[in-house]
Amino acid sequence: MTSIVGEPGPPRLSGKHRIGMWAPGTEVRFEKPLSFAFFVYGPLTLAVLAGPVMWVAMGRRQLTEPDLTGQVVLSAIVGIVGLWLGLSNLLGALLALPERVTFDWASGRLRISGRRRRREIPLAAITEIEVRGVWEARVSRQNDMSRDVTYRYKCQLWAHYRWPPTSPTRTIELIETKFINEDPIYPMFETSTVAAELAA
Repeated sequence: MTSIVGEPGPPRLSGKHRIGMWAPGTEVRFEKPLSFAFFVYGPLTLAVLAGPVMWVAMGRRQLTEPDLTGQVVLSAIVGIVGLWLGLSNLLGALLALPERVTFDWASGRLRISGRRRRREIPLAAITEIEVRGVWEARVSRQNDMSRDVTYRYKCQLWAHYRWPPTSPTRTIELIETKFINEDPIYPMFETSTVAAELAA
């Protein structure tokens, strides 16, 4: 098994997905295991229950002389904050779930399976494999007069497809590399190598 650049084995790929099977023309499988972040974000999604819990707790304390106005206001404030925290952490928990992206030439299907998303697309419906570069700038202030800017780069692999055939072209993200500081070339090289072999 040789990669397109002549090196033995599958191409290099950094990021959350790992190459579980690399046999272009037969099967290529990318696997993302369950991330430890799930056990951080998962419990924090329960913050969405903070409002109802506050309502019940205040109601029990005020059985003799209930203050419904104060109970409603405080529970609403806590509920809004809890809803914001709960939903934002729910997104993080979903992104941390395991996932598998499989190009299966035997069945002629691209399969994306995981608790976050499930999709099955005929390989014949894929019109393009696209590499997208992503960058961000992180600013750290040294003092009031100077600041340090760090640029980070990563690349994503997207598939363009038309399924059903009469539908407009759609896109779906497949995998992405990790962020690398001050180096746009390496993540582009990694993703482009994988894209070139899949397209070939």
